[in-house]
Parts: sequence; C-alpha cells; structure tokens
Amino acid sequence: MITESESDDERIVGPEWDKDDACWYYTVAAPSGGEDWTLSVLPEERSKKVILTLWRGGLNGPADGREAMSDPINISESKLLYRYYESACQIFDDSEMAWVYEALEWLRKNHARLVKQQQEQRKREMQDRAERKIPGTPYYVEEGGGLGMEVNDTYVSIANFSCRMLCTRSQFAGNKTGSV
Repeated sequence: MITESESDDERIVGPEWDKDDACWYYTVAAPSGGEDWTLSVLPEERSKKVILTLWRGGLNGPADGREAMSDPINISESKLLYRYYESACQIFDDSEMAWVYEALEWLRKNHARLVKQQQEQRKREMQDRAERKIPGTPYYVEEGGGLGMEVNDTYVSIANFSCRMLCTRSQFAGNKTGSV
C-alpha cells in the first residue's frame, strides 16, 4: 500500500492505493462529525475515466449497506461530478450532503496530481532498492534477485525469481581464441 497523504482540506485523507481492489481510497470526514465516509476511485483501464463509489464507513465497506456508485466518468468534468453528487444525495437522503460536492470538487482538482506524486515516489523507492541497472538495457536487478524496469514513468517488477547470469568473453591472442 502506498503511504497516505493528508489534503489541504483536513477532512480528506488519501489517496491510499489498494493493490487487491486496484483502486484508490479516500477517507472523508463528515463536517457534522459522526462516522467517516469512504470514496473509492477505480481507474478504468486504458481510459481517463474512473468509477466513483461513496459509502458511510471504512475500507471494509458500507456500514449500512448503502453505496453510491457512478458510471465510468471523467472526474475532470464538474458537470459529471455534479450528476454523481445528485445521485448520491438520493441514495443518502437522510444525510446533509452538501459537503460531498465540495469533496468531489477537491478530488477533481487534486486526484491526478496526488496519484502522480505517489507513483513517482514508488518508482524512486523501487529504483533505490534495486541493486543495479543492467548496462545497455532498461532492466534493474532488484534486492532479492528479481527483475524490474521502468514503463511509462512507472517502475514495474517484471520477475520475482532469482537467477545467476554467466557471461562468456572471448579473448583473441594472435590466432588463438579462448574463454576467460
């Protein structure tokens, strides 16, 4: 899991990456106190769209069984976030929900930047842990003998096995060839 960061708005903590669910989680404190809310941001593969899900309760899921899930939307568009906010208000009609739109606007302005920062941090950490870069290749030998590389500015482990590489060099001495 990637380290959490606290927002300028002290009510929003995250994003926190969940590798198993493949989504980002934010914890959002309701301004009136009471139970925290969770907002998950599930990225669509090969798309700028995400699926938002909001529920009252922690990462284990909704405490009361209710959750507001969006269709895939581009969170950089305020109109789409407002439509999602309206549907969330209908689902949680027993709660004062004006703060949700503020949290969604904060998400629109900050999510991409925070995710990029955390991905860069993870890339640096993984590269720091890598024992060495294999000359002439994009590959790094990792601490435990695994193999990793950088793909689209993201460090990715591509093999989790250890291996030993033997290198044979030929030496020419006059008309003789031998291995060293």
